[in-house]
Amino acid sequence: PDLFGVFFDYDDFNQKLYNELYVCGAAGILEADPDATIGGPAFAIAESAGSTNFLKVVKKTESPLDFFSFHSYMDGTTWPAELDYTNKLLDDDYFLTTAIHINEFSWLHADNGGNDGKNSAFNKYHAASRTLDAVMAVVERTDVQWVHWAQAMESTVGSDPYGLIYKNGSVKAAYNAIKMYNDMPVWRYSADQGE
Repeated sequence: PDLFGVFFDYDDFNQKLYNELYVCGAAGILEADPDATIGGPAFAIAESAGSTNFLKVVKKTESPLDFFSFHSYMDGTTWPAELDYTNKLLDDDYFLTTAIHINEFSWLHADNGGNDGKNSAFNKYHAASRTLDAVMAVVERTDVQWVHWAQAMESTVGSDPYGLIYKNGSVKAAYNAIKMYNDMPVWRYSADQGE
């Protein structure tokens, strides 16, 4: 919703239309299914939640927030800062059971090949090891319940390198890295517990 020009324009967003949409939408969902899991705001910029009073409105209206979701790219400035910021925002008894979902995650970003199209580092074999490093960085964060990779397939618009699968259906090295991790039995994964 904070991707202006796609969902809202800046003035609409600034007038808190998203917060109103969330409150009304959550009420409607619960009316249809009282056991539904409801979350948001799915902001591209987690810090927006602080400036838009999203959490204050959720609490004031006693709306549900089963999970707080946002996007995060490991660009050297926002990871894990956005996650730490989110934890501070949720430091309230009302949000005691609110889980954290990163609904768009990747190590790829504008400064390391995200705008390079076909020449992006994400299209090279070494993207596999970088992808596993990114997975391990977020797995170590026990405050995160769910993580969804940024993009499964490349966009059909332009030469977007973010997808794990090329437009023609071929998989990238990063796809295979995630598949290997997903296929690994939990009991065979050894983590260093420290001293």
